[in-house]
Parts: sequence; C-alpha cells; structure tokens
Amino acid sequence: MTLWLIGRLAFPWQPAEPAGAPAVVTASAVRVLTSSDVALVRARTFYARGRLADALRALDRVAIDSELRVEADQLRVEIQRLLLAADAERASSPGRLP
Repeated sequence: MTLWLIGRLAFPWQPAEPAGAPAVVTASAVRVLTSSDVALVRARTFYARGRLADALRALDRVAIDSELRVEADQLRVEIQRLLLAADAERASSPGRLP
C-alpha cells in the first residue's frame, strides 16, 4: 500500500485506472482534399471578397472530371453574370465617353 501511495504522489498525472478503450480512428474518417477541392474553396473565398477575376482563375483549376465541376460551373456562371451586369451598367451610364 505504501509503494502505491508513493507512486501516486510521484506521478500524479497518471490515472489510477484505465479511462476506457482507446479511440479508434479509421482511414475512411479522414478525407484528403483534392486539388479541385482546394481550387473551389479558393474561388468561393475570392468571390466572397469581391475578387471576381481571381475567382475565375481559381475555377480554371477544377478538373473537368471532378465531382465538383457542376458547382464550379455554377459559380462561374454567377460571376460572369455579375461581370456582364456591371459592364452593361457602365455602358448605359450618361457620363461615359465613346
């Protein structure tokens, strides 16, 4: 009993009893990002910050065969609509020189 008490005083950070079974992490629980994933995240970030040209360049890096291609194309369409609307607004402004 005395040795156990001395051991507990010398190493108080060790638990007296096991806390339970250790957690098991399977390989399927961790998803590795692809270059297309990263490109789409970057494009969305640029879009949110108003950096539309940078967003379009980032979207160019999404692979054609990627499962994210549909989302990338939808974001590209939205950006192009914004750019066309801004250009049309500038063209119709009365102070514009020919």
